[in-house]
Amino acid sequence: MWRTVVPELAVSHELLMHGLLAIAALHYAHVHPAEHKSYIMVSNYHQDRALDFFSTMLTDINDGNCEAFFVLAIFIFLLAAWSIANPQDQVEPISLGAVTQSFALIQGIKDIIEYPTGKKWSEGPLSPLFEQWETPPIDPSLPFAKRLDELSALVQTVGDDSRDLCQAGLESLRKAYALHLSAYSGKHRMWMWPVELGKQRFDFTNYQHPVAFVILGHCAALVNCTEGPSWLWDGWGKSVMHLAERELSQEWQEWQEWLQWPLRCIRENLDVDLF
Repeated sequence: MWRTVVPELAVSHELLMHGLLAIAALHYAHVHPAEHKSYIMVSNYHQDRALDFFSTMLTDINDGNCEAFFVLAIFIFLLAAWSIANPQDQVEPISLGAVTQSFALIQGIKDIIEYPTGKKWSEGPLSPLFEQWETPPIDPSLPFAKRLDELSALVQTVGDDSRDLCQAGLESLRKAYALHLSAYSGKHRMWMWPVELGKQRFDFTNYQHPVAFVILGHCAALVNCTEGPSWLWDGWGKSVMHLAERELSQEWQEWQEWLQWPLRCIRENLDVDLF
């Protein structure tokens, strides 16, 4: 689909073509280190153009362009994930706002699907992306399952004003872990975690609680398990863990102990269930 349907769709939609070229330039930079900087600039140019189209035309989604918008939204998220995973290529250090924004972009993909165009997504050329998988049961004896249970007990100690959001984040991470375990869904389904939060978006820039950063650190460890096959987000877990560790060290040093488990997973490149 990505080699045929999406390029054909991009030919008819300039906004999607810029998104496709932004991703293609990043890949070229990845496989041709000698030309890395030049093609990062090419990617940035097409990304800026794609974002301009996306922001100005978002209110004009219809049956004729909703598929292009949907794929472009995926590309924009992938570009954001790549920037977090590759802080060395950014002008400024990766911020918590960037992580929050990347989560919001995933939610935005869901919003496009729910846009009232009358489109039957499961019947169109993008139908492979809409196959449904049941969330498999989690074996409670698995190491990460046990760790999530420990985090659940931790969340219960949080004050009433913060507990609901922490609980929502943890349960969404639990579902993402179940999808990660599924042989049918594919490891990319781990990224459904922010979508499952729904309207309760984990905004780390406005909502700062140490347990939220502990949950984020465990999310980073889970993502780290999926990074190997993908050049796009290879390094995301390490970068986000660094952010969580930095935030806790600045204001909540007593909570850093809770990051040692996922931190070791990332430092030693361990699967969360082979700890």
